[in-house]
Amino acid sequence: MKEQRKKKLIVILLLISCFVSGYLFFAASENPLQQLTDLAQADSLIKKELSNFNIGEQQVNIITTKVDSNLSRKTYYVSLPPAFSKTQLHAELNRVFYPYSIKTPATATFPEKNITINFLWFDTVIRTVKLQTDPELVLNRKQARILMIFNSKPEDELISQLASLGEPIPMVIKVTNPMQVKELSQQLDDQYKGIFFQFRNEQREDFSTGDKLEELQDFLPSAMMVQVSSSKNIEPLSKAGPAFIDAKDALILNEEMGKASFFKALSRLKTDQPHPLIIIKGSETTLNWLSEKLPELKKAGVRLMHPSAMDF
Repeated sequence: MKEQRKKKLIVILLLISCFVSGYLFFAASENPLQQLTDLAQADSLIKKELSNFNIGEQQVNIITTKVDSNLSRKTYYVSLPPAFSKTQLHAELNRVFYPYSIKTPATATFPEKNITINFLWFDTVIRTVKLQTDPELVLNRKQARILMIFNSKPEDELISQLASLGEPIPMVIKVTNPMQVKELSQQLDDQYKGIFFQFRNEQREDFSTGDKLEELQDFLPSAMMVQVSSSKNIEPLSKAGPAFIDAKDALILNEEMGKASFFKALSRLKTDQPHPLIIIKGSETTLNWLSEKLPELKKAGVRLMHPSAMDF
């Protein structure tokens, strides 16, 4: 009897071992290790990541030290403005070099908050990056605004995904009457902060005058409305009435344009254009694309701002 129990235990342990091995195999497949061809490749990876963070060449000073006949070690002295997140840059460098089996231990000095990152390859320091604060530099943040627009109330999963981005991206819902505004505001109050509306008539044109606007002022005077069409028929009833976001000149993106064009359009936010406004037609696809692109934009210094009401 004891012998049978031992055999069962061995079988169970073997099964557990197979499951663990299988999990490790698939986990390794998702993040395959890569081979560093030479040290010049490490330099390319470092320079590319610095560029992704909008760090100019004038902020980087490289000193080469000959260690022995086989190794010359480069040290990157990187000057950064006080508000720059050095820990975020360190985390990205670690993510980039991890597949190459290169470790990136770091040390920090206080109160300067400077960080020294060593790149260890087979227990040898091959490169060093020193992130140093320069009080004379000013962090260049590029401000932009994004609206995500839906033809009707989106599924809860999409609302949760949009909220998980943690960015001030208003969700715009198209409506045809003031009662919808009131009902949707009540339904979504606990799910998402930042619900805007777009009035559409039977001809799919924006409208913002007449009896319906008066009803809206009675139902929900604090409502935020979006004006997308080029019509000039906005006539606010009073200063206490609904506010309007002027989106007539916004760049409109959708999934029909394809991922490459979608990403190219979002990359415009990294330029020096002042306060650009982008409207994204909401869908599972466009939300996934935005989630994928957003970290790159933030690394480049793009800061999303809450759209402000137009001045009348």
